[in-house]
Amino acid sequence: MTAQRNRDTAPELALRRALHALGFRYRVDLPIPGMPRRRADVTFTRWRTAAFV
Repeated sequence: MTAQRNRDTAPELALRRALHALGFRYRVDLPIPGMPRRRADVTFTRWRTAAFV
């Protein structure tokens, strides 16, 4: 299981590059309150929205 990447995978990086180019600001690998052992890939804190890739 250590060979599986938890973050910075190719699809995730492509999504982050596109979002940044469009001017969106986000947090990466943010823990989700109330859900232990779960982290959102991309989180828009301003809109309280999470994206999982």
